[in-house]
Amino acid sequence: MNRENNSLLVLLIVNIFTDFSVLATGIQLNGSAIQSSQYYNCSADKALNGEKIMYNETLPTCTCSVTQLKQFPRWWEMDFGSRHLIGSINVTGRSGEGGSLQSTNLTAFLSNNTMETNKSTVVYSSMEKTVGLYVTLEPPRVAQYINIKKEDNIEVMTICEVEVFESNCEIGYFGDKCLRRCHCKSQCDVLTGNCNECEPGWGPPTCETVCSHGFYGPNCRKDCSHNCENNTCNPQNGSCVHGCKPGYDYTLSTNCSADCSKGNYGQNCSKECSHNCENDYCNPQNGSCVHGCKPGYDYTMNTNCSDECKDGFYDDCKTPCGQCKQTPCNKTDGHCTGGCVEGYTRNECDQAIVDDHSEQNGFSYGAVAGSVIAALCVVAAIVVVIFFFYRKRTRKLQTKESSKTYENAAFNTPRKTVSHASRHISVKTSENT
Repeated sequence: MNRENNSLLVLLIVNIFTDFSVLATGIQLNGSAIQSSQYYNCSADKALNGEKIMYNETLPTCTCSVTQLKQFPRWWEMDFGSRHLIGSINVTGRSGEGGSLQSTNLTAFLSNNTMETNKSTVVYSSMEKTVGLYVTLEPPRVAQYINIKKEDNIEVMTICEVEVFESNCEIGYFGDKCLRRCHCKSQCDVLTGNCNECEPGWGPPTCETVCSHGFYGPNCRKDCSHNCENNTCNPQNGSCVHGCKPGYDYTLSTNCSADCSKGNYGQNCSKECSHNCENDYCNPQNGSCVHGCKPGYDYTMNTNCSDECKDGFYDDCKTPCGQCKQTPCNKTDGHCTGGCVEGYTRNECDQAIVDDHSEQNGFSYGAVAGSVIAALCVVAAIVVVIFFFYRKRTRKLQTKESSKTYENAAFNTPRKTVSHASRHISVKTSENT
């Protein structure tokens, strides 16, 4: 009776641990198994059949995996078919007096390659008198194979059931021991780290690498502003880490999309445009006067209009000063501050003075010339009128003469006819007499 009670107690303990592991770590994994040798029909797959050990089991009912007697080394191996994140391993051994020694001194190994006789990562070694293995892996480990070895001189190794449970990493982590960080918008694959969309500042596929130089945003799809100093921006939000290039105002836009305000230029828009610039406006990058210089300053000498016109010139620095008594003239408007040399007037001294006598002579000469021209015009008009009447009279006389000639011709012809007839009549009369 006591013997049966002890067996029942062992079974209860095994089941309690098994149920706890399922709740704590997740889905139970399936796979295939091989072992170093085989006792009768106690093959490796018997440890994966879901049947728990029965007290004082007898052949040929074998429900456990058992190695051949006195065959060393002794090992049992499970292949999941692919890598998984392992959270716990439960190995149920044989119970009962004498038989329990076949399931003590077990060591568990993990690997991504078959181990068989080779050893890999040790995850647990049981105490000398512990039957089976109960392993919780914290943190979880990535593996495709587990290998159970017996490390003593007992003639046989018996494993009745092996249960392996999958686990998950904390959100944002993946890989062996969950050491690698993935910056995904949702949980990444716990094995590869791959995810659909990275958080801003991180690049695919695992979202564990910061955006490369010149890029930012989700999946590093956006280009940093070309106005950023050194073309470097914050990989999350695109703000320019080292400020803006000259001509752009960081205080107005952290991604340096805003030009300097009118009247300012340079790094951080900290410099003022020259007051000699036309319209007080300059290039926001280099301070050159966009619309040229105000009068009195030479753009060809300096594009920020800091140089005055050369002596002797004013306004656009191409207009020469007038006849100033004192040089130079005012370079803005050409005004001669010391007055003009003799013979010139106006503020710019650019107009010669003409005296009164010359003006009178000029007036007299002009009057005479005007009179002569007027007289000539009158004479010409008279000549034209005379010529017109002469031509008209000549044409009239010619017309009259032509008419008279015609009349004479018409009158003379009948007279001759009458005369001839008269003569004829006269002859006739004489003869009759």
